[in-house]
Amino acid sequence: MRPYLKQFPDFPDGVGFVTAGLSHGAFEDALVTRHRIREFGFRRVILVTSDYPILRSSMLLKLLLAGSGIEVQQFAVAGGKPGEYWLVLREMVKLWTSLGELGYYSVTGKLLGDWPLVQRARAWKIRPT
Repeated sequence: MRPYLKQFPDFPDGVGFVTAGLSHGAFEDALVTRHRIREFGFRRVILVTSDYPILRSSMLLKLLLAGSGIEVQQFAVAGGKPGEYWLVLREMVKLWTSLGELGYYSVTGKLLGDWPLVQRARAWKIRPT
Protein backbone atom coordinates (compact mmCIF):
# COMPACT_ATOMS: atom_id res chain seq x y z
CA MET A 1 0.00 0.00 0.00
CA ARG A 2 2.86 2.38 0.71
CA PRO A 3 4.06 2.53 -2.92
CA TYR A 4 0.50 3.35 -3.98
CA LEU A 5 0.26 6.16 -1.44
CA LYS A 6 3.57 7.58 -2.62
CA GLN A 7 2.34 7.50 -6.21
CA PHE A 8 -1.03 9.10 -5.34
CA PRO A 9 -0.50 11.26 -2.22
CA ASP A 10 -3.44 13.63 -2.72
CA PHE A 11 -6.32 11.66 -1.24
CA PRO A 12 -9.15 13.74 0.20
CA ASP A 13 -9.65 14.01 3.94
CA GLY A 14 -11.68 11.16 5.35
CA VAL A 15 -10.25 8.55 2.98
CA GLY A 16 -8.49 5.71 4.73
CA PHE A 17 -7.05 2.35 3.86
CA VAL A 18 -7.70 -0.97 5.56
CA THR A 19 -5.69 -4.05 4.74
CA ALA A 20 -6.61 -7.46 6.07
CA GLY A 21 -3.04 -8.35 6.96
CA LEU A 22 -2.01 -11.94 7.47
CA SER A 23 -4.75 -14.54 7.64
CA HIS A 24 -5.58 -18.06 6.53
CA GLY A 25 -7.97 -17.10 3.73
CA ALA A 26 -10.78 -14.99 2.34
CA PHE A 27 -13.17 -15.52 5.25
CA GLU A 28 -10.61 -14.44 7.82
CA ASP A 29 -9.67 -11.48 5.59
CA ALA A 30 -13.33 -10.42 5.56
CA LEU A 31 -13.63 -10.89 9.32
CA VAL A 32 -10.54 -8.76 10.05
CA THR A 33 -11.68 -6.16 7.51
CA ARG A 34 -15.11 -5.96 9.16
CA HIS A 35 -13.44 -5.33 12.52
CA ARG A 36 -11.25 -2.57 11.08
CA ILE A 37 -14.14 -0.94 9.21
CA ARG A 38 -16.07 -0.76 12.48
CA GLU A 39 -12.99 0.38 14.40
CA PHE A 40 -12.42 3.33 12.06
CA GLY A 41 -16.13 4.11 11.65
CA PHE A 42 -16.22 3.85 7.86
CA ARG A 43 -19.70 4.05 6.31
CA ARG A 44 -18.64 3.38 2.71
CA VAL A 45 -15.85 1.07 1.56
CA ILE A 46 -14.37 -0.08 -1.72
CA LEU A 47 -13.11 -3.65 -1.71
CA VAL A 48 -10.11 -4.04 -4.01
CA THR A 49 -8.81 -7.47 -4.93
CA SER A 50 -7.93 -9.60 -7.96
CA ASP A 51 -10.67 -10.24 -10.49
CA TYR A 52 -11.15 -13.97 -9.95
CA PRO A 53 -11.94 -13.89 -6.17
CA ILE A 54 -13.83 -10.56 -6.23
CA LEU A 55 -17.31 -12.09 -6.06
CA ARG A 56 -16.40 -14.43 -3.18
CA SER A 57 -14.59 -11.70 -1.24
CA SER A 58 -17.36 -9.15 -1.80
CA MET A 59 -20.08 -11.62 -0.81
CA LEU A 60 -18.27 -12.56 2.42
CA LEU A 61 -17.70 -8.93 3.41
CA LYS A 62 -21.29 -7.96 2.62
CA LEU A 63 -22.63 -10.91 4.63
CA LEU A 64 -20.45 -9.99 7.61
CA LEU A 65 -21.58 -6.35 7.40
CA ALA A 66 -25.27 -7.17 6.81
CA GLY A 67 -27.58 -4.86 8.72
CA SER A 68 -24.83 -2.36 9.55
CA GLY A 69 -25.77 0.15 6.86
CA ILE A 70 -22.19 0.12 5.56
CA GLU A 71 -22.04 0.40 1.77
CA VAL A 72 -19.59 -1.96 0.05
CA GLN A 73 -18.45 -1.34 -3.51
CA GLN A 74 -15.97 -3.52 -5.32
CA PHE A 75 -13.10 -2.98 -7.69
CA ALA A 76 -11.42 -5.91 -9.43
CA VAL A 77 -7.79 -5.75 -10.49
CA ALA A 78 -6.98 -7.94 -13.51
CA GLY A 79 -5.31 -11.13 -12.34
CA GLY A 80 -6.41 -14.08 -14.46
CA LYS A 81 -6.53 -14.55 -18.18
CA PRO A 82 -9.87 -14.76 -19.99
CA GLY A 83 -10.95 -18.35 -20.58
CA GLU A 84 -8.98 -19.82 -17.69
CA TYR A 85 -11.75 -22.16 -16.58
CA TRP A 86 -9.55 -23.62 -13.84
CA LEU A 87 -9.82 -20.29 -11.99
CA VAL A 88 -13.60 -20.65 -12.02
CA LEU A 89 -13.40 -24.23 -10.73
CA ARG A 90 -10.98 -23.24 -7.99
CA GLU A 91 -13.17 -20.32 -6.96
CA MET A 92 -16.22 -22.61 -6.73
CA VAL A 93 -14.37 -24.87 -4.26
CA LYS A 94 -13.09 -21.89 -2.29
CA LEU A 95 -16.54 -20.25 -2.26
CA TRP A 96 -18.14 -23.26 -0.61
CA THR A 97 -15.23 -23.55 1.81
CA SER A 98 -15.63 -19.88 2.75
CA LEU A 99 -19.39 -20.29 3.22
CA GLY A 100 -18.73 -23.28 5.47
CA GLU A 101 -16.30 -21.18 7.50
CA LEU A 102 -18.87 -18.39 7.77
CA GLY A 103 -21.56 -20.82 8.95
CA TYR A 104 -19.26 -22.44 11.51
CA TYR A 105 -18.12 -19.05 12.81
CA SER A 106 -21.71 -17.76 13.00
CA VAL A 107 -22.74 -20.74 15.14
CA THR A 108 -19.64 -21.22 17.32
CA GLY A 109 -17.70 -17.94 17.18
CA LYS A 110 -14.59 -19.99 16.32
CA LEU A 111 -12.42 -20.12 13.19
CA LEU A 112 -11.72 -23.21 11.12
CA GLY A 113 -8.31 -21.96 9.99
CA ASP A 114 -6.30 -24.87 11.36
CA TRP A 115 -8.54 -27.72 10.23
CA PRO A 116 -6.66 -29.91 7.68
CA LEU A 117 -9.64 -30.21 5.32
CA VAL A 118 -10.03 -26.43 5.17
CA GLN A 119 -6.30 -25.98 4.58
CA ARG A 120 -6.43 -28.46 1.68
CA ALA A 121 -9.43 -26.72 0.11
CA ARG A 122 -7.70 -23.34 0.36
CA ALA A 123 -4.55 -24.68 -1.24
CA TRP A 124 -6.37 -26.61 -3.95
CA LYS A 125 -5.04 -25.95 -7.41
CA ILE A 126 -6.27 -27.21 -10.74
CA ARG A 127 -4.58 -26.53 -14.01
CA PRO A 128 -5.66 -27.57 -17.50
CA THR A 129 -3.63 -30.42 -18.96
